Amino acid sequence: MDTFFIFMGGMIMKNKKYIKNLKTYQPIYLNKIYLNENITFSLEIEYKNAFFKDVSNFVKKTNEKEKTFLKNDYEHVTRNFLMGEQIGGELTMGPLQDKFKDWKLLKDIMTNLKKLNAKIDFDCGGHVIVGMQSFKQTQSLINFFKLWAIFEDVIYQFTNGEYREYRGDVGGKDYAKKIAYYIYKNVDLIKQDDNVKGFFCELFNISFFNSLKRCHNKSIYKAFALSENPSLKYAFNNVIEFRCPNATLNEIVSQNNINFFCKLISLSNDIDQHTLESLYKKEKRFGIDDDKKIFLLADLMYQNEIEKNNFLYQCYYKQKTLAKRF
Repeated sequence: MDTFFIFMGGMIMKNKKYIKNLKTYQPIYLNKIYLNENITFSLEIEYKNAFFKDVSNFVKKTNEKEKTFLKNDYEHVTRNFLMGEQIGGELTMGPLQDKFKDWKLLKDIMTNLKKLNAKIDFDCGGHVIVGMQSFKQTQSLINFFKLWAIFEDVIYQFTNGEYREYRGDVGGKDYAKKIAYYIYKNVDLIKQDDNVKGFFCELFNISFFNSLKRCHNKSIYKAFALSENPSLKYAFNNVIEFRCPNATLNEIVSQNNINFFCKLISLSNDIDQHTLESLYKKEKRFGIDDDKKIFLLADLMYQNEIEKNNFLYQCYYKQKTLAKRF
């Protein structure tokens, strides 16, 4: 019998133990999540209700004091007016690294947005952006697509955050459509080369000869998007943007989301190919129970028990009432 199926069968008792512990677990905000030192990330927070000029003033003061690169931009989905003044916008922070000062900055931003009366709802996204240099090679990107296809429902469940709801239609458009269908259809047709542009366009069935701009614009309506000039080498704004997370003003949820996507990329670099192909074929042909997938992904992704418990606490869909504890 395939060792993979034996492993899956042996998870049942372990899962019950974790589920029981989740009922009393307190999520923890960490000063370090032990990412590879070459990984850089950013966070976009779409917010409502707070006066745009107040957030801009906070951003200016923080940049001057902390030498950071925060931006406050207009965002049509969250934009509104109150007493003739604009409210709502999108705050962007980064590029950041896994350092104490950057995690302190994230927590301070969340605290100050709440002080400025910022609110989030189902229209608001909390996009996580990771530098493309985090992928070691083209095979890593193929592995990443396959991992995404296997665990897509778990990823959406996890990144739905406090609301436990899929953000779905926003302003008449679905800005983060699921993409497992495209991966199963096209990923095996992709050739092993370093042309990431053709790689990504082919995945979404866009002509290789179309412009990068069109490739990028079509991808923004999917779960994640590549920058207009994707490369596995480091360059500013050369990124993969994860568009499925809901916005949050909770620093623990934001850190969990950042940690998850960075660790998913690390897993795509290091995963055993036999294990990956066994999972991919099983999910494609028969499907794997979502409950088992949650715990399987946790075991694959996290070595640290706190990180694993933070993930399970946020993700485990049968314990919806636990979201109120955040």
